Amino acid sequence: MKRNSAVVLSLIMFLTLTVNAQERRPLKLIKTTPLPGFIGDFDHFAIDLRGKRLFLTAEDHKTVEVFDLDGNRIHSITGFGKHHAALFLHYAHQLIVTGGHDFEMAKLVD
Repeated sequence: MKRNSAVVLSLIMFLTLTVNAQERRPLKLIKTTPLPGFIGDFDHFAIDLRGKRLFLTAEDHKTVEVFDLDGNRIHSITGFGKHHAALFLHYAHQLIVTGGHDFEMAKLVD
């Protein structure tokens, strides 16, 4: 019984070290997407893996910018004030964007 426990413990340690070694690979820049006319930054992101889209909140522009996962800008959603966070609900295929002072506003985008 003790031998089985030692084998299992050794296997767990080996797998843990292997997984940790794989996770520590450095990131590599693969593409840059120019955004002429944009100032400020993108603070909040949401991802739609099934639809292969990335949503970025552009606070200074009061928009949510939509990119495909290849880095191409595909759409701009207007009608926001200062936003704080974004969350994509994959089961409902909707985006929630919160904002305003002290998160007083939440908008649902279909």
